[in-house]
Amino acid sequence: MLPVDCDGTNKLSFVFDADKINELLFVFDVDKANELLFAFDVDKASELLVAFDVDKVNELLFTFDVDKANELLVAFDVDKASELSFVFDIDKSESFEDAGLIMIID
Repeated sequence: MLPVDCDGTNKLSFVFDADKINELLFVFDVDKANELLFAFDVDKASELLVAFDVDKVNELLFTFDVDKANELLVAFDVDKASELSFVFDIDKSESFEDAGLIMIID
C-alpha cells in the first residue's frame, strides 16, 4: 500500500516498476487541493507513472489508459472537492469489470 498525504504539498511525482504485479493499491487523502491530475498508462503492469500537481483541491481529473492490467484498485478520500471527473480509455474491454477496474470514493 502506498499512502500519499497531499496536504500542503504542491507537486509530487512517482514512478513505479510493477512488473508481474497483479494488484496495485493506491490510497490518496486530499484535504485542500486546487487541482489533481492522475495519469495512468499501464501496459502489462510493467510501469505505472503517477503525476500530481496539488494545491487546494476544487477539481479532480483521473485519466486511465489500461491495456492488459489484471486489477487496479484506487481509493480516494477527498474532503473538499467540488467536482470529480473520470475518463477511462480501456483497450480490449467492454466494461470496467472486464478490465478489473475498481473505484472507491469516500
